[in-house]
Amino acid sequence: MTANGNEREKLPQLLDKVKVAGGLYIVEADKGYDNKMIRLEILKRGYYPLIPYRGKKKGIDKWVAHMRWKS
Repeated sequence: MTANGNEREKLPQLLDKVKVAGGLYIVEADKGYDNKMIRLEILKRGYYPLIPYRGKKKGIDKWVAHMRWKS
């Protein structure tokens, strides 16, 4: 991928190329990808977004923490 254009628009194409088999998969990205539609697109594909929020929000998403460390 090049740095030209909006990289967030190319995320679905990138996720289409990912091949996984079983397990819990986390898509980690920087806060430039903090967007509700991006998070929903990642969830729709069966992955969990680990993306920091922009601004003053801090900490890991509660649902990611639950899924990652559930007993």
